[in-house]
Amino acid sequence: MSKRILSLDLLRGIAIIGDLVVHLVLLTSDMVTQAEDDPFSLGPFYLFVAILVIIFGHWRGFFLMISAIGHTLSMTNAIRNGADRKSILKKQLSFGLFLFIWGLFREVFLNEWTTPRKWLETGTFNPFLSWKQIYVPDALENIALSVIFTSIIFFILFAKKGVEKMKRNCIWLGILTVIVIFLPTLLYTFFNNYLGGSFPRYGGPPEFRAWWDYPLQLIYSQLLATESPLIPHMAYFLFGCIIGFIFSQKISIKKLLWWGFSTGIFLIGLGIVWLLFVDGIPEDISLLIGFHTHPAWFIFLSLGMQLIGILLFMSMVEFNKRIKIERYLRRTQHIRRWGILALSAYCLLWIQYPLRWLFSKILPTYNFINANQLPFNIMVLLLVVDACCLALILFLWQKVKFTGSLEWFMAKIMKRKKKGTKSDILNVEGLLVNPEPILWVNPIFPTELSYHYQGTEPKEEPVKLNN
Repeated sequence: MSKRILSLDLLRGIAIIGDLVVHLVLLTSDMVTQAEDDPFSLGPFYLFVAILVIIFGHWRGFFLMISAIGHTLSMTNAIRNGADRKSILKKQLSFGLFLFIWGLFREVFLNEWTTPRKWLETGTFNPFLSWKQIYVPDALENIALSVIFTSIIFFILFAKKGVEKMKRNCIWLGILTVIVIFLPTLLYTFFNNYLGGSFPRYGGPPEFRAWWDYPLQLIYSQLLATESPLIPHMAYFLFGCIIGFIFSQKISIKKLLWWGFSTGIFLIGLGIVWLLFVDGIPEDISLLIGFHTHPAWFIFLSLGMQLIGILLFMSMVEFNKRIKIERYLRRTQHIRRWGILALSAYCLLWIQYPLRWLFSKILPTYNFINANQLPFNIMVLLLVVDACCLALILFLWQKVKFTGSLEWFMAKIMKRKKKGTKSDILNVEGLLVNPEPILWVNPIFPTELSYHYQGTEPKEEPVKLNN
């Protein structure tokens, strides 16, 4: 049995399912072009769908924030249980490096926008044609580099019992969050003026000036590429670290919720004010919704919405004394499975392509091969089948203890001591089927929170939780 904050597992699963929905819509729906050119020409229902896709299509930061909360909780609780700071730093850096390298591999071989798409459209499978995709960052690389950066920050902050200095740590993390939000303009100017930067989006850098330009562009494209750049997207991760650190402290639940909801409302208001009076609404509405590097107003807006969403979900479970936990576990198990295996599920989103090929044989009237050719009802049919197939894969994978998954490999590499047997290194029973929920965050420590892919392991000690 493993102690878990169940809402985080559920939200992580919802985030992955949402990613599947958004990407399939963007890749197959025939209303995408119309929505991009003139969204208000759509009917009310389709306009509503377009707005949801636009908002949540930019919510990769939500996955970063949830990951950061687990990352911070596992680190702080490990420190409180006597773990060595240097050992934790080493494990976190190893985890971050492994995930970064895997992320580069995924961008070339498994990214649903590159090699799998070219296979469907051209009939040939040649990943080497997409090798420049390693220069285009995505969620996995964002998480990996954020883990590496924040692990170093925490190593510094946690010196001399710094783990208990909540106010100081939150202030420093807040300052870093603000810096990251407003840093892109300065960095873009520097790289353009002094390094001749050309920042890749989907196809990678257009040219390389010499051998030294290959590693150089890999570094700064991860920071500033126009698709999912670490700067400013790491702001979501840093803000999630603040949330995770606050959750690990002795704090009144009423006080936590009051300040949390107030902060969320303030950030939403700040985002709206920033859009109206600082950035201004452009005459061409497509410029407002077509961004890839998140502007400051959108980050503020998203941070507020995501914070409120997390608190609402936790209010129904972790902060709810009347929660019927057995029924909750039973009803949410299928979605939490996506959350437990989030990284592997994210790498399986390419499955839409063999399904589209199969549908093209069954329903030849519709164009499943090329992008953005399907009417809405056929797209929904494809979406339902795609989601069911992925859910079935994860369900069957559970029967073999998720052996061979990305999380399984990470656990093997970290060489952590597991509560489960060697055949169940992830302790699937404790993580998913019969976890021990944390139902009150006052206090949350000491626990043995099992964020298995984060690479921290608190000491085995008797624990008594105050629920």
